[in-house]
Amino acid sequence: MISFAAQKKTVDALSRALKPLSSEQALPVGDLADAFEEAIKACAHLDLSSLANDLKEEAEGVRLRLEKALASRREDLLKAAREHEFPHKRFSDYDHVGPFKISYKGRSVLLALGSERFETLSEANGAALFELIQERTTGLERDAMPREVFFQTLKDALRLAKTMGHAEDGRVAVRALYPFVVLARHGRSEAFLNKPDGRTFKDYPLTQFLYELARFGRDGWRCGDELLRTQTPNMATISQGKTLMLPNLDAQDGTSHRIAVLWIEKREG
Repeated sequence: MISFAAQKKTVDALSRALKPLSSEQALPVGDLADAFEEAIKACAHLDLSSLANDLKEEAEGVRLRLEKALASRREDLLKAAREHEFPHKRFSDYDHVGPFKISYKGRSVLLALGSERFETLSEANGAALFELIQERTTGLERDAMPREVFFQTLKDALRLAKTMGHAEDGRVAVRALYPFVVLARHGRSEAFLNKPDGRTFKDYPLTQFLYELARFGRDGWRCGDELLRTQTPNMATISQGKTLMLPNLDAQDGTSHRIAVLWIEKREG
């Protein structure tokens, strides 16, 4: 790779020489003459045409390396997942790695969690991309509530939603329930209850809720003598954007669990 240190030194010298000429304060005529002389000397050592050619040559080399990296990115990502025994599966134009659906567009990588956009990354290296996905997965798990606490939070949220008139036959639409889950979660925060302001309010993204709901269902929809029930939507409900799709966690078969409404009932037997 060409070193641009010498060119930078020359450009810096020209920049210093031009500084007094670009000052808003008028220079004495003698100083002005000296400044022009220094600028002309600096220009004599600057070959812009050669610099431009060097930049174009290096840019082309970088472009080819990037193109090669992008071509192998998917394979390198799945290879890293396989080596780490991380859940993964390749599909025609996207991949599933861990809880995420991975889509690609140029250098950009879109991570989706179920039906929701999670994050857009810019990473051309497949192994490095896998490390980022691992970090995001670890973060989701770290921020998740214990199973019993999550279930109780859902119960509190359902009760709040019913009180506010958002239930029909005891059932609450999943998207309508989410804000009440945020409220119920803060009802368990001692810091927020002691001083409810912006500093004690903790974000609870919809994607985190989806992850925890999928995590709860993966381990069974029952808790104690109660059962969390879900209802799959019809096409009209889906087209109206009233549903949520849970992410695949361990099962990477491409199937999805889309939810319209939630409710809790006592377990029988």
